[in-house]
Amino acid sequence: MASLSKRLLWHINRSPLKHGVKAAKRLAGQGDLPRRMRLAQQLAADERAERIAIDFERDGFVMLDDYIPVAQRACLRDVTDDLIAAEKASESVFAETKSGLWSHLVERAMENGQLPSGHFYAQFALQGEIIRLVTRLFGVVPRLDYVTVTHSAPMVGEPAYSQLWHRDHDDVKVIKLFVYLTDVNSVEDGPFSFLPGPCSDRIGFSLKSHRRDDQMPGAINIVDAKKEILGPRLTCFMVETSRCLHMGSRVAAGHERLMYTATYFAPPRVFPEPTRTFFRVDRAVDEIQRALLTP
Repeated sequence: MASLSKRLLWHINRSPLKHGVKAAKRLAGQGDLPRRMRLAQQLAADERAERIAIDFERDGFVMLDDYIPVAQRACLRDVTDDLIAAEKASESVFAETKSGLWSHLVERAMENGQLPSGHFYAQFALQGEIIRLVTRLFGVVPRLDYVTVTHSAPMVGEPAYSQLWHRDHDDVKVIKLFVYLTDVNSVEDGPFSFLPGPCSDRIGFSLKSHRRDDQMPGAINIVDAKKEILGPRLTCFMVETSRCLHMGSRVAAGHERLMYTATYFAPPRVFPEPTRTFFRVDRAVDEIQRALLTP
């Protein structure tokens, strides 16, 4: 019965009914919104963040190479390189079989199933520039749901899962920050591909959560409409993945892609809160960072 109710909730929350669920939870006082609004007002206005936010709200995505300091992105690269080196030195399964996810790179940094908030994977997503931007986009200090590092190996067989067109249904509005940790210079490298907001807005709700190219509406010329994010290692961008239909990881033989992702949403969570939060909050965090890391 529990699994059936979870399945039903999943279907509800990937449909337009999710807005009703969100509204009901807000009316019930969930999400600590008054405090999050108060914290948002403490953040100083930022003209650069405002310009980026306007573009983002129009298009559903924005490139951030000129906004996020390159030194921070370089540190992200170095931390990941160190973890990969440690994995290979330990002769773990990663060294022999490159699976679809390098999630264990983050897990290696976890303690008792939680990522310390002081770890750089968390701190990168909590830097001031990003907090100001996502707070502007959500209107309140949002939640940092999780961070991950994914490895996309050469595609075998037909596209599946994230390789198909889909939206993210983690919540009503989901914004993801991405950083390439390998060069993605061609289609063979499996670039993140998506339909910009105005185009995606024309494609309504579908009972199919993931669609092949030939299952997309005929009125949309996918070849002309889709954008593919190409760029060297450390390319940084942000996408509203709940709005923009997207897909990726279609990597050709002899290529691979490694990418950091941070996911944000505005409380209250549409789905029930997990029994354990992704992050272990250290005492050193300030009030705003604590709000991002905890319910």
